Amino acid sequence: MKLIIDADPGVDDATALGMVLSRDKSEFDILGITCVNGNVDVDKTTTNALKILEAFDRKDVPVFKGATTPILACEHTGAHWHGVDGMADVYQDTPDQTPLQKEHAVSAINRLVSENKGEVTVVALGPLTNLALALRLNPSLAHDMKELIIMGGNYKGVGNVSMAAEFNFFIDPIAAHIVLEDIKCPKYLVTWELSKHPYLSLEQYKEYSFRGNKKANFFKTIFEAKNTYETLPGICDAVAMGVALDKIIIRKQHDVYGTVVTDGTQAKGLVLIDWNPEFRQIGGKKENNLIIVDEIDVERYTKMVVESTL
Repeated sequence: MKLIIDADPGVDDATALGMVLSRDKSEFDILGITCVNGNVDVDKTTTNALKILEAFDRKDVPVFKGATTPILACEHTGAHWHGVDGMADVYQDTPDQTPLQKEHAVSAINRLVSENKGEVTVVALGPLTNLALALRLNPSLAHDMKELIIMGGNYKGVGNVSMAAEFNFFIDPIAAHIVLEDIKCPKYLVTWELSKHPYLSLEQYKEYSFRGNKKANFFKTIFEAKNTYETLPGICDAVAMGVALDKIIIRKQHDVYGTVVTDGTQAKGLVLIDWNPEFRQIGGKKENNLIIVDEIDVERYTKMVVESTL
């Protein structure tokens, strides 16, 4: 499987990235990690990607710095949860810069997909700014990807930034709208409502981070700083990565038409799903453009997470 991972690392991004970085290179060919502004600014998310690669001894994976702001500026960040540096403020050393490329992430997405038409799975773990900009520069991207897995949005109207919106879609709702409406490959949406659940038990968190090796110690330091062993948070991006790596974990899904509210004080970033197209009187029935993941095989998913620090 050929992968591009578009992310805004992020503590949960770190766990998600670890799930694939720990796998055999012949099975999962990571063409690049493209970084975007989101949890923290893009300079920090890029640095964090390099820190994660260092922890997993995967400096062979190229990293590309991308969009510095959403399409329309948004001052909100995830620093209140992820820390000022986006990685719990515990790793101050500058990571090895070897994997960092000069090419912009948006250009890299278009080039890598163009060189591997119909073969690339893109896993989007942050705001969708890079993908939207790539599509506007290169309309053929809409058809050239194999599939797109998105961690973002909601399907029950449950928000975590506002009453109505999930973080990634709230930060750049215009980008989310463009991607959902205009990218034509199969698109899987792993929503906030699904991914927020604390699927890992305390015992599994400890098994994952107490192995005493370099990978596990990386997460143990972060988890201790974040009180993770007491709060047992959900790891949203890891759920999306689980779906990307093994579709068998999907237990229930919905094929629907969905779009994104792009403005307004209350509903910005809300995903609107057409659950009853047969009754549509205004706008007419639209073609399904999303696969909403509604339920996962928890045992299979947690096994993927825990085993990534072996």
